[in-house]
Amino acid sequence: MQDVKDEVNQADSPEQVVDAIVNAPGPVQSQLQRDEDITMMSEAAYEKSVAGVLAEYFGDAVQRDVPIGSTRAEIVVTLGGKRAVVETRLGNPSKAMPPEVLRRLVRSDYLNDDDVHAIVIVSASEPGLYFLGEARERAVQAGKNFTFASWAGSVHNRSLKQAIEDQLRG
Repeated sequence: MQDVKDEVNQADSPEQVVDAIVNAPGPVQSQLQRDEDITMMSEAAYEKSVAGVLAEYFGDAVQRDVPIGSTRAEIVVTLGGKRAVVETRLGNPSKAMPPEVLRRLVRSDYLNDDDVHAIVIVSASEPGLYFLGEARERAVQAGKNFTFASWAGSVHNRSLKQAIEDQLRG
């Protein structure tokens, strides 16, 4: 655990923080999730890394910390006049995303905003199929596209880009 903490604390980029967390052994990841400082640092690095990847593909179409209703979306990608809200949670890649986390990420402000076309959840931790279906159903009932994209580093960059494009086409 200490080796991973040292690697995180000495990282030169958000991507290195994410790599250190994602590549840590499962039991160490669980311990890291209980360390509040590491959790805050790794979540911020994860969001910044995802935003960086999206900015590489979509350029100025990517905005961060965008007000929507009474909340602020982490990332918004606007293409062809359509907006996709992108919410990130690093999570523990060896465990399922807790249902309450997924429910919180699909915010009512996004569901009720006519300018939001799609909601994209990005995480290294997969949600359970039932809860993913539940989140998708909430979005569809509100007239929004919805998807979950797994991202745990550069190996997933193209699939993340594709997920955003797919949600903004329909």
